[in-house]
Amino acid sequence: MRKHHVAAVSAAAGLTLSVLVDAVVIGVTGHNTFVTDDEAGPTAAGVVFTIFQALTYASLCWVLVAEADRFAGANKAARISRRTLLTGFALLTFGTLVLNPLQRLLGIDEGPLYDLSGLLALLALVLTYGSALVLGLAVLRTNPLGIGGRVLALIAPVIALIVVVGMVAPAWASPVWATVTAVAGTALLGVKAVPARRTEPAVTSA
Repeated sequence: MRKHHVAAVSAAAGLTLSVLVDAVVIGVTGHNTFVTDDEAGPTAAGVVFTIFQALTYASLCWVLVAEADRFAGANKAARISRRTLLTGFALLTFGTLVLNPLQRLLGIDEGPLYDLSGLLALLALVLTYGSALVLGLAVLRTNPLGIGGRVLALIAPVIALIVVVGMVAPAWASPVWATVTAVAGTALLGVKAVPARRTEPAVTSA
């Protein structure tokens, strides 16, 4: 793996472990940890984790920029999805690195900055989930993106599973399963990718 993959996969593994532990705690106790609830746990722990999230999202932006050439062999939907996915993760980086810590440190829980933070978070999540879903579906038939493309293709069945679990055992139905899939898939974009074949010009004999 290249440097950006090592950074992104390492960060994604840490984030995945954190949110999975949080999901299990919620399923067992019904209570969130500071991973998904700003009010749970020490403020310092929440701020540190938020910054870690930001660095993870930034590493995913690095992957999407560094692997841009891979998308040259993908269809138009995949190429557009790369840009919107990059925008989504960039917004998440800004929100978790700047807005969220600022709100925590200043004790802001209402007003224009609070409302702006919520709107940006919603937009970022829509762009991230939507783009990752479309990207995964776009490379189902022809996948120039390697392992990451295959992982992103799992988002659709993961979302369906969340819905089913939500009807059977609501405490265990969490969007973090889709988040983990999107983060892991993006981190692995380009890993084990097969280079696009170049068509050689035909040679004609005189």
